[in-house]
Amino acid sequence: MTVFTLTQEVTRLRSGGVVTDPFGNEVPGPPSEDQVMVFAWWVGSSGEPYPSGHVERVESDASLIAAPGDFVQSDRVILPGVGVFEVEGRPANFDNNPWWSPGVETVALRMVEG
Repeated sequence: MTVFTLTQEVTRLRSGGVVTDPFGNEVPGPPSEDQVMVFAWWVGSSGEPYPSGHVERVESDASLIAAPGDFVQSDRVILPGVGVFEVEGRPANFDNNPWWSPGVETVALRMVEG
């Protein structure tokens, strides 16, 4: 249980597992789309690294604070008015310490455009 009130709504896109297409091939199924309440989210910095052949590429970082277990590394997240981000790595959980258990995780997000 979190000690923080979850007041901001985001959309979580989670892999729909594996399905069989009309040709008998196993392919990714459609993602499930769920509304999830989080404590906060913010968009950090953006950069234009200009790798060879990608002069229009923009990379953006964002973070959100959510209840433990609400997001996994394969999820995507729609931040209202901003766009679709991918969860980057596992969420950071700070509950395992001797002083305080905040009951939330920090989830790192990344968007690459172009």
